[in-house]
Amino acid sequence: MKKYCIFCGKKPVSKTMEHVIPQWLIKYTGDPNRKGRMGLDWNTGKFREFSFKELKFPACNFCNNEFSKLESHTKPLIIGLLNEQPLSSKS
Repeated sequence: MKKYCIFCGKKPVSKTMEHVIPQWLIKYTGDPNRKGRMGLDWNTGKFREFSFKELKFPACNFCNNEFSKLESHTKPLIIGLLNEQPLSSKS
């Protein structure tokens, strides 16, 4: 099966694996080993389950680094929202 970068959709250059849900957010919101249903296995008719920490996709190293910068800027905002703190234009 061909692998594509989750961000740009091209064949990954200097491939890394990206957690779709950031590790810090998984830990912050509960048990990192909890399972989520991610579609149906058409062969067995059963739901496909993954622990949140195992949900990873290929990404280009460049793309992963660029989105990591965005994540580092948004992390404090998300934590604030989860702690019911208001947002402001200065956040």
